[in-house]
Amino acid sequence: MNDRVSYTDFWPLLGLCIAGILWQHVFHYRPIVLLSMIYFLCGYLLMYHTISTHAMVWLLAWVFFFSGSLLYALHTYEHKIYQGEYSRGLLTVTGQIIDKTMRSEGRFREVLHLAVTDIKKDGTAYPRTNVHLLCYIRDNTMFNVGDIIEAKDVRIHAPSDGTKFPSFNTYLQKEGLTGTIFSGKEVFRCVNHPSFSLRRWRHDLRESLMEQVSSKLSKAAAFFYAYIFLGKNMEGKEGVTPPFMYWGISHYLARSGLHVVLFMLVWKLLFGVLFIPQWLSRILLMLLCSVYALLSWPRISFWRAYGVFMLYEGGLLLSRQVLFLHLLTMLALMIVLFNPLQVFFLDFQLSFALAFMLSLPYFYQRYKGKKMPTAGHYK
Repeated sequence: MNDRVSYTDFWPLLGLCIAGILWQHVFHYRPIVLLSMIYFLCGYLLMYHTISTHAMVWLLAWVFFFSGSLLYALHTYEHKIYQGEYSRGLLTVTGQIIDKTMRSEGRFREVLHLAVTDIKKDGTAYPRTNVHLLCYIRDNTMFNVGDIIEAKDVRIHAPSDGTKFPSFNTYLQKEGLTGTIFSGKEVFRCVNHPSFSLRRWRHDLRESLMEQVSSKLSKAAAFFYAYIFLGKNMEGKEGVTPPFMYWGISHYLARSGLHVVLFMLVWKLLFGVLFIPQWLSRILLMLLCSVYALLSWPRISFWRAYGVFMLYEGGLLLSRQVLFLHLLTMLALMIVLFNPLQVFFLDFQLSFALAFMLSLPYFYQRYKGKKMPTAGHYK
């Protein structure tokens, strides 16, 4: 199973999608134009079954190119429409709290991540849309994650797009946020408090874990544990990070996919000592990695390592051929299709570029001198 040469068909698809995203970022075509091009190419492929294989490949290449452009156009076009509509006048916003952050410093004491379900202006409801807002509140509230709250007579602030890309507005688009609300707690009221919420259970579990760790460790040790191991951006880093910045090693504090590898390696060595069957150890490793993701604050580098690990172990568990470059490229393609704006941000670029660069020498050395197979080699 491991003697075959590493090969992936997702390389050209990923490159074409990224090229389409960059092309749309420069020329700004309307979504209807891109959708028409895709319909035309797909219709041509369906109507003419006798075209050559070379022509078929070129047509499919253009389909993926324009698909990347269309996804980017829809992502940015929808966001700009929402900002233009909702930044005019006072609104009444109803939504569910999906995350809550407490602050001990600064002007605002709480930050609520709100998934909006209803927006009204002068009693008239807007069409239901997929809108997320950050609510900065000056005072502490009794709201919990999972609660449905209403904010009355508030203004949604959307930053103006900067001259340099990516601007803060583009960052909000990448994170799926339409804008922000700055207000006191008096404009908010709880509409519904569900008896059980998975989001609230996860939030309370993570916060309880952090409270226990903070009570048993020093402030610096708790900060490093939360920042490096769990990916939580805690307050008070100004007193800890300056030495790292001074010596130019701030990247040591960044949470990377290597932490997932080290975490799984420790457990894998433990299972080896306990003589646990291989199939059972793979299942336990996948469960432990999922629990680790559940209790942490994942970023793109973590999701890259987590996704590749789960696909790799799942393939081995099912006795399938697993190719690291194939899985890595497939995961990158999925992320680009789901959120095209990731292409422009350094965390995505470094995470996947370094993973590709670190893996290529190994595969070159292993398969040096062997003939690369065709696409139908593994059929």
